[in-house]
Amino acid sequence: MSLIFIPGTVGSYQCLSTDIVDNKVAGAFYKGADIYCTDTQTWYRVLDDLTLASLAGDGVLDKAVIITGSFAGAGAAALHAANTHVAPLGGGVVAIPNAVRTPGGSAYVMDIDLTTSASGLTIVPRIHFYSASTVTVAADSGSWIELYADQNNDCGYYTLAAMATASGSSTCSRSTSTDTSVSTHPAILVNAAAGSTTLYAAIETRTAFTTSASQLWNIRLHLDQN
Repeated sequence: MSLIFIPGTVGSYQCLSTDIVDNKVAGAFYKGADIYCTDTQTWYRVLDDLTLASLAGDGVLDKAVIITGSFAGAGAAALHAANTHVAPLGGGVVAIPNAVRTPGGSAYVMDIDLTTSASGLTIVPRIHFYSASTVTVAADSGSWIELYADQNNDCGYYTLAAMATASGSSTCSRSTSTDTSVSTHPAILVNAAAGSTTLYAAIETRTAFTTSASQLWNIRLHLDQN
């Protein structure tokens, strides 16, 4: 099947998947146009170098969503030194379900908002992201650790600004990456494990503080899902 051009605002094409050679389709020279493969029912977009980027089934390049992961900390107050883990009751990492659109897919973390139920906190939090819950992390208030064996599941981290009591509130503290300048957004590429759409996170405090008993934490992410 030869390439067929379909006029429109930007223009689009249809062809067979076998027409894609070296990630290009001969004659598809409209940058930003979409290509629909009739035999596989898949969509692609023509990039600036005329190579193709795979689109979701609905022909959308990405999808912006807001996802949260929450947990309660240890049942008793605990001193956390600098560079230690703020862990959920029971330990481990925090599950953030439906962070990616398709099993084994990926997304960009565009903004992070961390809130806790204690007011007056000024700690500097670092949020770590993982594609699996099986990574090894320290127990609550234990020194932060990273293992070479976990590198394939490590999606990176982002260090937030110091937390502060939320405006008009005496019951929570917050830190956020949100800013009017797009250049300051994290834009961290994260992914889920094969067969999963869940992302995992953990909080490292870069400065010392003492948690309250059963302190609540909420990690809110603005994600651009691929």
